[in-house]
Amino acid sequence: MNGFILLLPFFFIRFAVLAVLDRTSLQRAAMFAPLKGNEKTAYYIYQLTNAGVILYPFFLTVKPKLSPLFLVGLICYLLGLLLCLFTVKAFSSPDKSGLNTDGICRFSRNPMYVSYFVCFLGIALLTSSPLTPPYIPSGNTSLLPLQTPLQRAAHPGRSIS
Repeated sequence: MNGFILLLPFFFIRFAVLAVLDRTSLQRAAMFAPLKGNEKTAYYIYQLTNAGVILYPFFLTVKPKLSPLFLVGLICYLLGLLLCLFTVKAFSSPDKSGLNTDGICRFSRNPMYVSYFVCFLGIALLTSSPLTPPYIPSGNTSLLPLQTPLQRAAHPGRSIS
C-alpha cells in the first residue's frame, strides 16, 4: 500500500470535517499574519516543509506486519488522527474572544500541531521511513551504512560494515 493513502484520513479530518463544523473556521485556519522581513523566509521554509511532508509518503510503502514497531506506529497514527479530530472540533468553536482555552486547548497552546506530529510520527513508523529518528530501530535497510548501533542491534546480520 502506498504511504500517501495514510494522509487521506488526515486531510479529510483537517479540511472536510472542519468545513462541515464551521465554514469560517476553515478560512481562519488558512490565514497567516502579515509577514515582515525574516518572517517571509520562515514562511517559505514552512511551506516547503509542508510540501515535503505531503509528497514524501508517495515514495513510501506500508507493509503490514505484526512487529512491535509497526504496532507502535499504528497506535501513534490512530491517536494522531483522533487527536486531530478533537482539535478540529475545538478550533471550530472558539469563545467570544476568538480563543480556545477549554477542553484540549487547556493542555497545549496549539494542540493541532501536536496531533500532526503524533500522526506523522505514526506514518514514519508504519512506512519504516529512512527519516525515522535514528534512536528508533525502523527496520529500513536502504541506508545500512548510516545505521545507528541501536538499529544494527535490532536487525543483526543486515549490516554492511
